[in-house]
Amino acid sequence: MPKIKRQFQIQKEVSEISTVLSRAGFSNFIVGGSVRDLIMGRVPKDWDIATSATPEEIQKVFPDSFYENQFGTVGVKTESIGIVEVTPYRLESEYSDARHPDKIAWAKTIEEDLARRDFTINALAHNIETGDLIDPFEGEADIEKKLIRTVGNPDERFNEDALRMFRALRFASELNFAIELETQAAITKNAELLAKVSKERIRDELIKIIISDHPALALDLAARLGILKFISPEFEKGIGMEQNQAHAYTVWEHLLRSLDHAAKKDYPLHVRLASFFHDVGKNDPTLLDIALVAIYDSETGTYSSFLQEELNKLWPILERADMLIGFTSEHFDLPLLNKYYPGDLSKIKHLDILKEIKQTYGRRMKLDQLAEGTLGKNKSGHGSDANKWWRAGEIEKIRKYCIDDVRLTKELYDYARTNNKLIFKEGGALNEIKLDTSEWETPSESKMTFSLPF
Repeated sequence: MPKIKRQFQIQKEVSEISTVLSRAGFSNFIVGGSVRDLIMGRVPKDWDIATSATPEEIQKVFPDSFYENQFGTVGVKTESIGIVEVTPYRLESEYSDARHPDKIAWAKTIEEDLARRDFTINALAHNIETGDLIDPFEGEADIEKKLIRTVGNPDERFNEDALRMFRALRFASELNFAIELETQAAITKNAELLAKVSKERIRDELIKIIISDHPALALDLAARLGILKFISPEFEKGIGMEQNQAHAYTVWEHLLRSLDHAAKKDYPLHVRLASFFHDVGKNDPTLLDIALVAIYDSETGTYSSFLQEELNKLWPILERADMLIGFTSEHFDLPLLNKYYPGDLSKIKHLDILKEIKQTYGRRMKLDQLAEGTLGKNKSGHGSDANKWWRAGEIEKIRKYCIDDVRLTKELYDYARTNNKLIFKEGGALNEIKLDTSEWETPSESKMTFSLPF
């Protein structure tokens, strides 16, 4: 590995600790986030040193230090910057609980120590005395690219420590970095490992995300990558959940925008938490009112729409259908329609495409993502547009918007039935969702109605 020289402004007391270790015959480096911050031109919040000395040897040269953990970390006291953590070069064995290593041993070299770390941007070491930067995984290049990438195989890193999935989101929010696509895919693939992680540790990462500069970025990623439910499943229920005409956005979009506003205003933690949680649980569609419903009726092959006062014309069409099909319809369309229907529409056979996707792929996603990836099309508008048109009395624009969404839903259904898959676009990449549609009724065998209330 070629030697890279870097000169950084190091806190005096950190340099003094390094000098004491060196004079005692122990190699040592500042490591991890300390080096990352220095490369980025930031003042490190915490200083960490890795050394060839064992904990007992570290305490011998720093008699006033303390050592109260199983990971070998010794706390060295300083007057102006608090505690500097000094840890022996480490090796770690299997992680049977997906959180802690089963066994820890001391490594011989700094390279071995860096190989066990989570992300390339943290797998960095700097020798204060020589100026050598040890960068075996191209972490400095990833810092320049503003990219979060695991050290080695992301599946292995997340199986070692599932909390690293939330740490990736936290670094994205703190540094305003992107997460590499392979690393994103591994988060989705290994999401269920988070069930082994204590709620307290997830909470700690959430707090760090909330208080960061870009919390909405990380939490939107949590939703897209399928790990939002480990914060609270109630947040997931707000995805795609429209609100009444007083609101321009879905419940989830509203919460993200509220939190983003609080972050931009640099409000304290308790205000940010209030902004993010204030509408949690607001996912009961029966609290809303229907303005207009659009449908496709396969019996007649026609699209049509109905205002609230025209719903009596819709009921006979639904009652003749062998199956109702929708997108987020089980949680939204049917409960809202049932508020007006003089019976129970849930007794009619029903297929919710989004539910099928979540059961297969483990996460929810937007209709627009699927339409763009599968059909090469986009929605003609969004809920905020529809609310604006409603307030302006532009009913025909709302009719078109709702019918266009129904048309996309039908085309996605037809594509899935033919190809046993759907495709969604995310981060510029196309991703497949394999679906078993053998139990779905075919259009030629039954009458089906697609609906979308607004």
